[in-house]
Amino acid sequence: MAVAAWSASAPDAIGAVTAEELSVWAAGPVQWLLLPDERKELRREQEQSDSSDFIDRFWERRDPQPQDPGNSFRELVVQRFADADTLYADEVIPGSLTDRGRALILLGPPTHVSVASRPALAWDSGEKGGHRVTTRQVSVEMWGYRREDLPDGFLEIWQDSKKSSESTLTLTLRFRSEPTRTVLIEGENLLDVAAKATVWRPEED
Repeated sequence: MAVAAWSASAPDAIGAVTAEELSVWAAGPVQWLLLPDERKELRREQEQSDSSDFIDRFWERRDPQPQDPGNSFRELVVQRFADADTLYADEVIPGSLTDRGRALILLGPPTHVSVASRPALAWDSGEKGGHRVTTRQVSVEMWGYRREDLPDGFLEIWQDSKKSSESTLTLTLRFRSEPTRTVLIEGENLLDVAAKATVWRPEED
């Protein structure tokens, strides 16, 4: 059985899987959505069970309308997996496993994107094997989000977390372009909150 549960061809629950299949699944782009408690649960499942329905339970926790057929959140995320693979793949890593892919999966498309060049310190090899500090220009890509474009529950979780002690909420991610990849350099806190928001539900009166 194929375990690519993030594939657009597998939008529904897939039933019990083996520990090996579960490991393959968890190494895919769903890794960005896994919360710390779920990672612990995942390890227990892999160590103790011949088969597991962890994947079904994972998506059920994120179903915004469990009383209805299907799972709109899973369908949305599966599409983002595919979009990230198309947009951000590099030479050796699928786009959904890159830093920008992670951001797209968790936060959705940015409201605006800008690219700038700025100086950064670097080591320069000199003559006779010596090194000296120099500067080089690096490309920085910035993603900005309006508050109304953030995932449901994001602001509620932010306000309830220790991060709410920060004076301002800057809705910006920054990535630095390197020769073989583009890496996140600012905004890890936003992605952590976005992952928690995937299981957030409004409190009932």
